[in-house]
Amino acid sequence: MRLFGATLVIAFGAVGCRAVVDSGTTYHACDSGHYADEFVDGTTEKNLIERCWFFDNVQDPDDLFLEDEDMIIRVGGGAAWSVDQEGPLAFRRMRKDFVIATRIEVLNQVDSKHCLDPTDAAGIVIRSEPEWATFFISLYEPDPKPADFDCMTTDENRVPPVKATFLSRNDIWGPPIEDPGNQETGGVGFDAEADIAVCRLNGKLSAYYRGDYREVGLQEPKWTAVVTDRDIGEGPVDVGLSVQGANAEGHFQWVEFSDRVETDGCFGELLKMKVPELE
Repeated sequence: MRLFGATLVIAFGAVGCRAVVDSGTTYHACDSGHYADEFVDGTTEKNLIERCWFFDNVQDPDDLFLEDEDMIIRVGGGAAWSVDQEGPLAFRRMRKDFVIATRIEVLNQVDSKHCLDPTDAAGIVIRSEPEWATFFISLYEPDPKPADFDCMTTDENRVPPVKATFLSRNDIWGPPIEDPGNQETGGVGFDAEADIAVCRLNGKLSAYYRGDYREVGLQEPKWTAVVTDRDIGEGPVDVGLSVQGANAEGHFQWVEFSDRVETDGCFGELLKMKVPELE
């Protein structure tokens, strides 16, 4: 994690992250309705900047990079998002109501297995400096632990489940809350992956997960709310992807943004999103 005041550098080169604002891509130009990115092979840092991505707290090329059609974010040091620290962040600036949805897998950055500490997590960050909220997934062991769960396994049916946790700086946007999902299977997802989403409507924030998406039609009402109506106010916020913990590596397979929420609300907007099929 990075202390406030640290020099900010894009992972792809020694460029101060705020310099992307001067590259011809402005926040105003990024108000574009719906936007989706699957990080297809050949995507470069220039492509991301042109698509209105911004980067913060990225000081090492290993902190944030593209590989195998994933955006991969990781950080050493073991610190979590806290009162005086933030992690590497890939984000877009959202001026109005918004929805962001992503599919994320959390892995051990050393061996790509699923043996992780409780503080190792990855997911979505909402930031209105100095305040922020994280909506992260992390692995956990149910109590009692099923005998066939194994964090070193390559059998996707035996990987420990993931939970979803909402947390804000100094609890400014309400107390923390976590949802373990289905403790007998994959938790809020499957095989250490989960589809998660955050929405702001009229200054109120809600966060969701989609469960075992393998068995869910893309337009079915299977999103589950973890928090609803947290008052974060209106105005511009940074909305993006991050990780925490010494061991965690977040693999973001796709992300979709919408800068408008229509009359059917956050839940209805999620149902309209054309999230990619599981391969």
